[in-house]
Amino acid sequence: MIYGLLTKAGDAQSALAVLRGHVSSYGEWESIYEQARANRVALPSESGAAYRFSQEKMAVTTLTNLVYPIYTQGRYTRQYSPGRWWDCLYTWDSGFVGIGLNTVEPEHAIQCLLNYITPVDDDHHAFIHHGSMVPTQIYLFMEIWNRTQDVALLRRCYPLLRRYYLFYAGQAEGSTTGAMKSGLLKTWDYFYNSGGWDDYPPQVEIHRRRLEAIATPCANTAHAIRFARALSYMARALGGLGSDIEQYEADATRMMRALDDIAYDADSGYYSYVLHDEQGKPASWLRHESGQNYNMGLDGAEPLMTGMVELGRAERIVSLMMAPDHMWTAIGLSTVDQSAAYYTPDGYWNGAVWMPHQWFVYKALLDMDKEADEAFRIASAALELWKNEVDESYNCFEHFIVATKRGAGWHQFSALSTPVLYWYCAYYMHGRFTCGMDVWIDQVEFTDDSKHMTAKLKLNGPRDSQTRVIAGMAEGHDYAAMWNGKPIALTRRTGAAWEASLPNADRGGVLEIMTKK
Repeated sequence: MIYGLLTKAGDAQSALAVLRGHVSSYGEWESIYEQARANRVALPSESGAAYRFSQEKMAVTTLTNLVYPIYTQGRYTRQYSPGRWWDCLYTWDSGFVGIGLNTVEPEHAIQCLLNYITPVDDDHHAFIHHGSMVPTQIYLFMEIWNRTQDVALLRRCYPLLRRYYLFYAGQAEGSTTGAMKSGLLKTWDYFYNSGGWDDYPPQVEIHRRRLEAIATPCANTAHAIRFARALSYMARALGGLGSDIEQYEADATRMMRALDDIAYDADSGYYSYVLHDEQGKPASWLRHESGQNYNMGLDGAEPLMTGMVELGRAERIVSLMMAPDHMWTAIGLSTVDQSAAYYTPDGYWNGAVWMPHQWFVYKALLDMDKEADEAFRIASAALELWKNEVDESYNCFEHFIVATKRGAGWHQFSALSTPVLYWYCAYYMHGRFTCGMDVWIDQVEFTDDSKHMTAKLKLNGPRDSQTRVIAGMAEGHDYAAMWNGKPIALTRRTGAAWEASLPNADRGGVLEIMTKK
């Protein structure tokens, strides 16, 4: 065994003094090592034992992909990077870094969030932007809230995230995202990439034909809708912000109407890239030379995550995503529909499986309740894929190639791959509560032994539907559930994960899960 000692001493003499005064015997070094090792991140699970090594490898990679010093906003800071190859800021990646951190170290996730949202008196930045303009910080905040219910953090972050939203939605001074008269958003003025997908076919075509001034994808508008809805939940929890809530609800309704009336293509079942005329009015959909809609892929399905897609359309999108002759592959969701003329099996995003947009889809499927089996299908495929690759190579890759089922890209990647940690914790760890995007958690408490859980929830989905929630309970027991004091069905998904369907018509209540007597 070889040991090393790291000291903060500032000069050679000080360092030598520390070394000379430190323990020298093998036994003492071994004891220090064992004490430190006892504090490492551990993800124990009986039913998830097969995934544990690959998940702990992901946790370590996420926690150690730290680069510094990064200079931003007049100060030096540490930055969680997608990989230490990149010593710079990444807005969209860092949201997912934070979601991964939140599964193991919520305090680190909070710091990751605060690196990207700026003070209300900052005249220079509505938020810190670098790279793809995907507002993942709102999703990160919601996941931190789901774990902590930290009211002080809510009060601190709400005005900062509101600034972020107003710029992203084209309502702040200087923002050009809402330049089109259709009400659809675009972020081409700020970065070439609308949704983080570098070689996504319609995006490539837009740039090839230099149509940035008139073309709108779906992802930007869909994220703005989800952003508005999340802020409305935050505003309600804070109280006294009625005018803000009215604005968010009106914005979400207006933007969803634009997607539905202007972008939806009933023939393909996907939402379209929309081309506008010189006056900024919608003129046509972007089509491939084959005649197919050019947006048969995850951007065309992205409105699903708004929670506002009409049921029939939503069900059709899900059927396309989960069909093996369309988006579903043996290793998960392809970024592009395999029946599209522009699909290629060897692209970076085109013809590959990535975790982040699968996470958006997953969360939307929980909100649809009856699609919870498909949500688990996505999570299970991802966990199995991740396990197979990490067990074989010890690497944490960016994405996976459909044809080979092997990892590709950077080999010490966290960021966009962190949803695998999320899914492992949701289905195999006790003491975890998981829900869709339209559930607001007022409070969730597990007993120390995770044999009893109480959650106070607000439900914001369509009143005529249900939502699915997942509670991670201690393994080896049978459980029962009560919703607002009345027994409801409870389903075991794995050894730890128990699922309940809650009626949105109730608009909220108390869920209690306890061992059967």
